[in-house]
Amino acid sequence: MFDGSLSNRLELSTPQQLDQSFSQSLALGDDCCELIRMAVSGSTSRLNTILYLSIKHIALFMKQVGMKGVYVITEQPALLYFFQSVNLYSDAPDCYVPMTYQQITPTKPYTYKGLILSDPMVKAIGECNYKQYYKQVLSARKKSTTHFASCLKF
Repeated sequence: MFDGSLSNRLELSTPQQLDQSFSQSLALGDDCCELIRMAVSGSTSRLNTILYLSIKHIALFMKQVGMKGVYVITEQPALLYFFQSVNLYSDAPDCYVPMTYQQITPTKPYTYKGLILSDPMVKAIGECNYKQYYKQVLSARKKSTTHFASCLKF
């Protein structure tokens, strides 16, 4: 998916430079797409159901059309807890690569950027139903004491 070693090509000094260097590192632009502000509002139960179904269908669609990754910007902790739990406790390769987080204003939630990898995500989401997904989110939330692993703070 990437042209050469990604770690040597990313500019990490500002969010804008990271985004630009990330985009320029893609070998084929058709391998990846961008999903901006994956956000849902409503009751917690409804929010979690919609997030689960969204990720499930996005991952399946990505795999069907041959996309290898989706660059995601989200403020939804439930999604990030699910990704974190799959990355930490699954035999599958990481399905989500965390990149950065930033709090735009002190009264707003943190915004997280990362990359969903379609093949591992399809495997991970295919191995759980909504009830298992919700248990993974709750378990990861209870175990988490800091921001999500491997994120750069801007």
